[in-house]
Amino acid sequence: MAPLRRAVQRIVDPLARTDPGFARLLSAVRAVAGVVAVMGAEILLLDTTGALQVSVGPQVTAPQAGAQHHQVLVIAILLNGVIAMVSGLSINDATLRQQVVNVSLLPVFVLPALTLGLAIGGYRGWALASFPLVLAGGGYLRRFGPRAATAGSLLFIGEFIGFLLHGSLAVGDIGWLAAEVAVATAVLIALRVAIFRPDRRRTLRWLRRSLQARIARVIEVALDYLEHPSATNQRRLASNLAHLTETAMLIDAQLPPDGGPLHQCLFDMELAVTNIARFTQFMADGELPRPAYVALRRALLAVPDNDVVALGGAADEVLEQLQHSATRGFDRIVPRRFASSLRAYGQAQTVWEGLDWDTGDGGTFVSAVTVNSGWLPGSAAVSAEAAKEEHAGVGRFQLALDLRTAIQMGVSVGVAVVVGDAISPRRFYWAVLAASVAFIGTNYVAEQVRKAMHRVAGTLAGIVVGSGLVRLIGSRTALSLAVALVAIFFGVYFFRISYSFMVVGVTVAISQVYVELDEYSVHLLLVRLAETAVGSAAALAVVTLVFPLRRSQVLQVAIAGQLRAIDHLIGDVTEHLTDPHAQEQLRTDGRELDAAHHAVLSTLAPLRWATLGDVNRRLVALRAAATAARNYGRNLVADAGAAVSLDGQAADDLFLATTAMTNSLQALAAAVAGESGCTYVRSGALFEQVQADLSNDQSDPRALAVRDLTLLDGALASLAPYFGCALVGLDTGEEHPGQPPRRQSGPPAGKGHQPIDSGRVGPEGAHLAKGGGGAVLRRQLRNLTFELG
Repeated sequence: MAPLRRAVQRIVDPLARTDPGFARLLSAVRAVAGVVAVMGAEILLLDTTGALQVSVGPQVTAPQAGAQHHQVLVIAILLNGVIAMVSGLSINDATLRQQVVNVSLLPVFVLPALTLGLAIGGYRGWALASFPLVLAGGGYLRRFGPRAATAGSLLFIGEFIGFLLHGSLAVGDIGWLAAEVAVATAVLIALRVAIFRPDRRRTLRWLRRSLQARIARVIEVALDYLEHPSATNQRRLASNLAHLTETAMLIDAQLPPDGGPLHQCLFDMELAVTNIARFTQFMADGELPRPAYVALRRALLAVPDNDVVALGGAADEVLEQLQHSATRGFDRIVPRRFASSLRAYGQAQTVWEGLDWDTGDGGTFVSAVTVNSGWLPGSAAVSAEAAKEEHAGVGRFQLALDLRTAIQMGVSVGVAVVVGDAISPRRFYWAVLAASVAFIGTNYVAEQVRKAMHRVAGTLAGIVVGSGLVRLIGSRTALSLAVALVAIFFGVYFFRISYSFMVVGVTVAISQVYVELDEYSVHLLLVRLAETAVGSAAALAVVTLVFPLRRSQVLQVAIAGQLRAIDHLIGDVTEHLTDPHAQEQLRTDGRELDAAHHAVLSTLAPLRWATLGDVNRRLVALRAAATAARNYGRNLVADAGAAVSLDGQAADDLFLATTAMTNSLQALAAAVAGESGCTYVRSGALFEQVQADLSNDQSDPRALAVRDLTLLDGALASLAPYFGCALVGLDTGEEHPGQPPRRQSGPPAGKGHQPIDSGRVGPEGAHLAKGGGGAVLRRQLRNLTFELG
């Protein structure tokens, strides 16, 4: 069995690594299973009842009746197959009760719209005019939550299908259509109850497997970088570390509310792996002696085995080889931090495996991570906040994101209807669909533009693939059906990676459907491409001209969220290090910072592909600076959490230093918000004074925490020029112009700043003006005025 187990593991581990908790796989299987089950149920219903089918008689020949029966069957399958797809993709609630309720509501949303489509289908002008209104109304329903968003989608789907069917069916046939939808709904509920029942324990078990697979992948890429330092491997390492943090955040959101030790252990384990990779990258950039290289490589190979003894031995060997070496590029603290990260990972893994995953072993932990249908929210929250800002409106007129999207969707669909109808009165709806999908799951201009472009590219690729498969398969119904289902599975599975894959899958499936309807031709697919291009172009024009929500607005809100999270963390760390009775949840602050940074990364993601030259370099450097701040903040969580409180002069000096840093942070936040004349004053010299108050033991957690604050100050200073915030060195009084660097760089190396990391990794956020920590100290931090000189 061992060879078989290893073979299965070689297949499962890559899936677990690329698909956290197998969520994409489950979604694809659920969607295809729903389509297959609904298809079987509809065939059985029509065969047993003869619903909507004509009989052979004086005016209807047997071939005509057969063709009509086939058409009715295809209609039933298409209508309820679409409902099954929507159910599989959008209904992913945490409990079975919620899922059953939401699936049960599907007919409530579909049938009235279906009736409307049948009723006005014969009045073409009214029908065409209704599409923009229905889509705009459905887009506005997003503001009322996921259930209302699903309702909005189904309202359009129902009216659209009713319009297409009005020539074949009448309003009086709605009773049989309702019966078909009810049967499909019952089948989908049965599937949820019997097969796809949500199970938090199973989800956590799968997410844990994904976490271990991603840890192994991070170490694998770190080994590659150790052997071949390059820009490509640096990007690979940064990407894999970001994926690791995303998986940890998904687990964090699934853990029981009383699972304080689990949350904290997860944070410590992920932080340790992140630091192991970062410090490996840094040391690999130096001139490693051969014995040190061998020790470092052996240490990395020990990580995936989760052997505490082996990790401790590897840590000792690395220290022995590197601590007194003259390796250029880093000081002696780097090997110690690397070794301590190895030990921390081993200890966290041991605790992790021994905790009770059902009860959480008590303790409290307020997670800052939220999920939407099992996925991290991305840029949705910061986009909604940006839409409410004054500068996001017209003059002093502001628009909420849902209202803005509804208006844009209505206008773009209206344009698509007019132009699409001029190109092909029979196939104009492809332009309508292309215009509408640009707004589904997107929030601001760059995301909407990217999705529209993916729609066109996916359609083109789908036409090529679909045409080839049609020629290969011909009119063999069973094989055509199998190809359509495989295409749907492919599209849904890769949907989260790229919308283009979804469009390819749908286009291939549509090609097979038109073969069954005896309407397939290459010309038909080319019309689809033309209509798709029209709809996408309409969406592109509207999102850039009608109430555009631009990347700069959303990015400012995302950066401000990360700054608020850092401010909250600094306040709680100050209280923890100066008040022996403080009971702060620093790891909660760490997850808050992770959440804020994830929003920053999600906002930057669609921008890189659309920018070139200097703008692209500036975005890369901005991401590096924001990621460096996040990394130093997370280290601060661990180091401060392990430190005992300061007293005497050291406590007073730390209070002064963090107060100065908080004031500078608030100045930076003001600059991000658009204020001019802001100045960021470096606090490195003040933290040096705190270091002088402490012992010379650089392994003292208090000294490490102060060092983290110094590095964090440097990372924040490197953010300042991007928002026109001037820099002043406290120790020199020298003013630096607020111009961002033209090339990628890490945090600037000022006095007392050791640039261990250039911001090589990251993820999402929370509050600045609100603050946090103990009430008395936080009031003092907010009210104290620090004056330079």
